[in-house]
Amino acid sequence: MLLVNLLPEDRRPTEHTPLPRLLSVIGGVLISMVELAVIVFIFWVNIPDARRQKQELDEKLGMVGRLRGEIAVLTAEQADYGARMAVIKRLYGQRIRWAPKLSALSNPRILPRRVWLKSLKIEKESAGAKLSNRYFVIEGWARGDTSRARIEAITQFAQRLESDELFFADFAESLSEDLQFKEVEFRGGTQVVEDAPKIAHWFKMRARFRPPAKKGEGSN
Repeated sequence: MLLVNLLPEDRRPTEHTPLPRLLSVIGGVLISMVELAVIVFIFWVNIPDARRQKQELDEKLGMVGRLRGEIAVLTAEQADYGARMAVIKRLYGQRIRWAPKLSALSNPRILPRRVWLKSLKIEKESAGAKLSNRYFVIEGWARGDTSRARIEAITQFAQRLESDELFFADFAESLSEDLQFKEVEFRGGTQVVEDAPKIAHWFKMRARFRPPAKKGEGSN
């Protein structure tokens, strides 16, 4: 059956929205407002904060990178300094103390009156494909009335040098182990002193230097 409402519109009863539908609409509006508030909060608060934090982190990372570079440079410089100091200490330990040696050679308590020196020098002698020995060589003459007296003066000179710790500190072998001498007759010349005797003994003695300390070995 079809019902037709013939009343004018202003006299018709007002139709109300059913309560379930009204609640659904109100709930949807509230949810939309909450979502809109969350979106606004994210765009206006969280994103700018995140950008600032990112910028700060980027700056810190850049600073860390620069510091790491500086640390690497300092570490390399420290390693180089340590290597240089090790070389310096090794060379210092290998240094030859010449002052005590020259002092001993001119000391009247060591150099006999009957002995005078001709030359002091260093000789190198090959000891293999990669090794070589160095020797401190002393040449001179000894005077005396007899051959025995001259030889005694030479051996006395060698023994006194060997007993001097400051002189012999850098040597590995005694002077007397490689001692040569022979009788010579002077006939004048530039290498002979004015009061040189006509007959003397020439001598040559040498001592081998100690090998350099190996890397890593301590030295005083």
